[in-house]
Amino acid sequence: MRQWLRTQARFKALLVETTTGPQFATQGSTPTPWHISLTYCEDMALCALSDQGQPGVDMTALRSFPELLEVAALYFSPTVAANMARYNRSEQALQFAEHWSALEAQLKAMGQGLREWSAQRDAALASTRILWQGLFQGFTISLVIK
Repeated sequence: MRQWLRTQARFKALLVETTTGPQFATQGSTPTPWHISLTYCEDMALCALSDQGQPGVDMTALRSFPELLEVAALYFSPTVAANMARYNRSEQALQFAEHWSALEAQLKAMGQGLREWSAQRDAALASTRILWQGLFQGFTISLVIK
């Protein structure tokens, strides 16, 4: 996908790898207004481009797994994790995928890696805005902007 983007870009910018993911760097002194976020899961990939702020995009497969509630307790707020425990396994998988894809997209938009829940982390995530979240062919997809 990165190679395709390099060949399709219609502006004088280079796609370079950084510690926080791919970013556009310009040739010359004019900065590019474009920001990028990439995600993939199984055989699907998505790219979000924006000139309005840093996007974050993520897709998460809908599936249950034995440690789902333990992972939820580590990464989601105590309220979200407790509510998730009340659902059946199928609904837990859906709730987990929705919250996980939103979390990953928000962290990408902020240029941060995955980290466990804390009130400080959630306060920082409040600077992002979820533009769209939905289901597509067994995946939950979240698009966020900062």
